[in-house]
Amino acid sequence: MTTTVSTLDYEAIAALRREPSPWSVKGLALERKTASIDELTAGHPRLDNAGFTFPLMTLVESALANNIEALASFSATRGVDLAPHGKTTMAPQLFERQLAAGAWGITAATIDHLMVYRRFGVRRILLANELVDAPALGWVLDELARDPAFEFLFYLDSPQGVAAAAEALSAHGTSRGLRALVEVGVPGGRTGVRTIEEALEVARAAQAIPGLEIAGIAGYEGLFGYAGPSGAVERARGYLSGLREALVAFVDAGILPSTRAAIMSAAGSGYFDLVVDELADAWPAADRPQVIIRPGSYIGHAERDGDDGPLQRARFPMRLRPAIVIWGQLLSRPEPGLAFASAGRRDLSWDVSLPVPRWIWRAGAERPIPAEGLTVTQLNDQHAFIELPAEVGLEPGDLVGFGTTHPCTSFDRWQLIPILDDDFAVIDAIRTFF
Repeated sequence: MTTTVSTLDYEAIAALRREPSPWSVKGLALERKTASIDELTAGHPRLDNAGFTFPLMTLVESALANNIEALASFSATRGVDLAPHGKTTMAPQLFERQLAAGAWGITAATIDHLMVYRRFGVRRILLANELVDAPALGWVLDELARDPAFEFLFYLDSPQGVAAAAEALSAHGTSRGLRALVEVGVPGGRTGVRTIEEALEVARAAQAIPGLEIAGIAGYEGLFGYAGPSGAVERARGYLSGLREALVAFVDAGILPSTRAAIMSAAGSGYFDLVVDELADAWPAADRPQVIIRPGSYIGHAERDGDDGPLQRARFPMRLRPAIVIWGQLLSRPEPGLAFASAGRRDLSWDVSLPVPRWIWRAGAERPIPAEGLTVTQLNDQHAFIELPAEVGLEPGDLVGFGTTHPCTSFDRWQLIPILDDDFAVIDAIRTFF
């Protein structure tokens, strides 16, 4: 384990609090459209009179802090490195908190992510994806040459990927070079070679390129599903065992000097405990590779993960908590048992399952009450269909707070997201850069 806090451009992140909000940001009343975060949070106003319009996504500070600490503690306790997947939030203010809690670096998926990360000074980045665009690789090489402290890893899974890296190195020089992980996938799955033999071919081709180093093996076990499908955990374990076999083959072939000198990376937010079991704890201490886990959505946590998944299986003392509440205003209650709120597909994550009503905030009330008996049955672009008992006191103008079922497709709908304390006061806000 090599966890250290990556250096950031702290002034650039701090400046986000002082800059005027983009005029196009949704969720702000007309007279507040260009207010800064410092102005919006001055005096910690209550959410319902803080100058916001609805729908609006918010974050709960106590849950955010809990979730950041939970994964930091888990990683430190188990002796692995944490590189949270930044695509979940694309929020440099949250990257700062994750790194301050001990994260090794931040994971990216695209060149656009890299550019945002570098704009805010992230010094250690794992691109959990192939990069076959020679100009983009050239930009990375220029960044490496410009900043000696910048560390970068990316994936290879084809001769074409090796050729793209070779072209970029030839054009931009090999003063620092590129470090890559060979990605191993599964038949019918996503990216990654399908066999150990193919992995060896890619690695040998990379070895022939000056300035291109193979640093280890990577994969993604989340394709087997998180919501309890039959045999998913067993299939994930079998796949991770295959990653270990690939690493042994790399050592036997002389591509890597030892398992201890290698990097292994996997883990979304559903199976990070299995990854640690299979990729870290399965080795004798003297042979243990550096293991980097990459969960992302844990920071917001999903309503569907009621059992906390990995942390429960690991019997870890900390539990994740839902941190996202998206507020919609009740627009209409046209017939008994049916109501419509002003939050739909453009505002609420709906790719896994429908959102869950958590709060009812009656107009004029000091705080919301738990939503009981409310069910979202479908979403239109701007409307949530809510089924509810006829006797529930919910009227047009009231607010309904929804929990999301997939944090990764929630943050990207919002440029500015207020952070609330447990009394629903606005104590901070974050900017996102999707």
